[in-house]
Formats: sequence, C-alpha cells, structure tokens
Amino acid sequence: MWRTQSEDLYGNDVHYIDGCLHVDVYALEMEVENAVPRPPKYALDEAYFRERFDREPWTLAYLRHQRDGDWWQKGRSVRSDWSALDVPVYAIGALLDGYRDFVPRILDNVAAPVWAEMGPWNHAWPHDGEPLPDYEWRRAAVRWFKRWLTDDRSVAFEGKSLTVFQRGATPPDMSLKEAPGTFSLHEWPIEGTRTLRLVPQADHSLAEPADEPAGAADEPATHRLPYVAGSGVGVGNWWGEPTGDMSPADEHALVYDSARLDDQLLVLGSPQVRLTATADAPTAHWFARLEDVWPDGRVSLVSGGGINGAQRASRRDPQPLPVGQPVALRFPMRFTTYTFEPGHRIRLVVTNAQFPHGLAERAVDDDHPARRRWIIVRRDPDRAAGRSRDHAATRAPRPGGAGRGVPGLRAADPVPRAARRPARHHRSGGARGERPARRSPRVRVSQRRAALGGQPRPGPAPGSSAAAGRSSRCPAAP
Repeated sequence: MWRTQSEDLYGNDVHYIDGCLHVDVYALEMEVENAVPRPPKYALDEAYFRERFDREPWTLAYLRHQRDGDWWQKGRSVRSDWSALDVPVYAIGALLDGYRDFVPRILDNVAAPVWAEMGPWNHAWPHDGEPLPDYEWRRAAVRWFKRWLTDDRSVAFEGKSLTVFQRGATPPDMSLKEAPGTFSLHEWPIEGTRTLRLVPQADHSLAEPADEPAGAADEPATHRLPYVAGSGVGVGNWWGEPTGDMSPADEHALVYDSARLDDQLLVLGSPQVRLTATADAPTAHWFARLEDVWPDGRVSLVSGGGINGAQRASRRDPQPLPVGQPVALRFPMRFTTYTFEPGHRIRLVVTNAQFPHGLAERAVDDDHPARRRWIIVRRDPDRAAGRSRDHAATRAPRPGGAGRGVPGLRAADPVPRAARRPARHHRSGGARGERPARRSPRVRVSQRRAALGGQPRPGPAPGSSAAAGRSSRCPAAP
C-alpha cells in the first residue's frame, strides 16, 4: 500500500521542488523532533546524546547534495528501478497534496496490478481529509490485503484503475471546506480523452493553433520579464493546499488569457509546458501556472510546475545557462483535475520567482544584482504551452462517459468513534497539530445527498454491468 509518498526523493519531495532548493518550517520541525528523547521513558542518557542529540541535522546532508544522483535514487527512490516494485499496489493520493504525482507515475511504470484513488483533499487520509468530500477507505484496504495475502478471490483487483475526483470550478479560498465535483472510476490508461494545445500570443492572449492570427507562428513575440525575488507568495509553500485569489501573485509575471469559453471543459492529466527563453544570467528558475479566471475577475489556481534552468537537460549534470542565447525549456505541471465553466477564461502564467516555494536565486550579475531580466519567446504551434501527457490529456471524459461510475456509497458506512483519532498531519505521512474529532461520514454524506434530492444507498460490485455509467460524490470500497 502506498499513500501520499514520493517515488522520487529528489524531484518529487520537499527539498528540491522542481529542482529548486526549498526550505520551510517542516525542515526545522523534523530537526527538532529528531533531537527529542525516545518514548516512553524519554531518558537523557549517553545513548540519547550519541544516537539523537549529537547527530548532524538532516538539512545539512540535503544541502550537500544539490544535484540528483545515487545519494537520492539508489535504494531510496523506486523511480531508479521500477522493476523492483513487482507486487500489487493500492495507491492513495490527493489533488491538493504536493506528492500527488506519484499516483500516475506508479500507474504508468509498475507492471503489477494497481488500484489507485485520488480525492480533493490535502496531505491527509481519505477519511479525514480537507476539503471534503472524504470517505471511508479502510474497508477497501482490508479487502485488498485479503485478496493478495490470502486465497480470497471474491473481488477482482486485476489490471490498473484510477478512482479520481473530477473537480468542478473551484472558487479561490484558502479556507475551502468542501470542493465541488464528483468521483469517477476509470481503467488506466484513460480512454476518451484528447490533447488540447494552447499557444501564448503576442497580445498576451492564449489560443489554440487553429485560432492564431495569420502569420503569428512566423513572427514569434518576445516578452520581457523582470526578476522580482519575493513574488508569487500566493502559491504557498508547495504545489498543494487550497489557495486564495491568484491575481496579486500574477502581477509580476507574464500572463496569457484565453477567450471566454463557450462550452464546459473538463481537464484531467499533467499539463506540459514548452517555452523558449533567453536569460541575462547563468542561473534562473522558471515556473508556470494553469489558472481559472472567473467572470468577476477572481483567479483560481488549477496546477503548476517549474524547472531549474541549469537542469534543463540533466538533473545529475546541471549546466549554466548560455547568457543571451535562447534555450528550450520543457517541464510538467502537477497532475490535476478541473472543470472550466462557460464564461471563464484559461490562464497561463509564466514567472521566474515563486517565493517561498522556491528560494530566491543568488545575484550573479555584479552590475545589476537585483535587476536581471528573463526574455520569454513564444513557441511555434507544434511546440505549444499547455500540452498534456498523451495518456491523460487535458480534456477529460465526462463522468458517466468513458469512465465507469463508482459503485455504491460505502463512504456512508459509520466509522467507530475510537477509530477516528484526532488527525495530525504533516508532509511525510505522520502527525503534528491535533484536529478536533468530526462527525462520521454517514452523517455528513447523508446530509449532502439529501440536499441533492437523493439518499445514499449501497451499489453493485466493481466491474458489474449495473455499475457502468454511474458516478457518486464519494468512492466506494471495492
């Protein structure tokens, strides 16, 4: 079983997010906890000082390994040898968790059966995550282990599947309590999707290649971007958690907006960014964000990604940027789902600073240490920005279409109060600050279903004909 963890300790963890050095309160928290005496006696003896207090802080080791390599990969990251993971996997991820990319990567690279689930919450368990809806997953885990650790074959877990929450249009809200949307179950790779290509234009619009003005591809536009080290704070510490209005964070970036949409657009996948850039310094970071511009001007973050310019060709052998010469940049955004509604605009944001997500670049230009500029050059149509992975395109199948509906509403099953311990969350799957106990999923889901004019009810088993074409607010235990 694999829950909100990293398959790539260098590129998909909290120390070098997108190849950029990242340090926040989590690092300090872990160093302090490593120095705490062992429970239950908390003895301050010689063994304590030798094994815990006198040990070097982990952060110093991370700082000595700023390039990817064997220290990060060999024996520590399954990415270095996918064949080593040869057992069935039950993977749980979350769309507002900075680690979420491990789910599609496991589905892509592990040969064994994979049962994967992704909900709308942050770095938490499905039964106590926020924002809602959450659901009870432990019954599914029991049946999963019975299937693969015993001779029980009553439930088929063969092949690969992904139960994912298709997010609706989500207003910007750092205190978001419940996300709009619905769960759907899909076989992997997902069928019925297509790739949507969007190209930044000279007038800062965003258009599909067929909608470009005549001659636009022949005369690429050059847009200059000042480096403002402290910009982009609205994104937060990493690519996770609910975010507020992104308009202030977009002020010091290059912004490209599509025309208002005439039809609903469902997004599911990992958008790909392709740009050509020229820098006036040998080191630089670039970040790109996919956003939803509401008719009233509010801006919601959908997904994002970044790249350390020195690692454009290799994470193990970074090279300085050739000052004044164009370089090709290609990097992915984080896996996401979203629904753009009619009247909304799709926004692509390109920037070279996103604090504190990525620490500020050091000033290497002695003449202008705080005034460096990056020049972003529009690509031609077949190297467009906003391109998604082929197997999980940016236009998703509609619920009840290519994907199978999620059977049942086992999320409504009550959870014993004793089993719902106060949740303590932090990014490595453990616990920190306590949260108050909440009502059981039965009460919460029933209230939501009643508001929609329906009642929770059990459904057919996965793979049955009665399950096809249905979706629900919460996924069921298989």
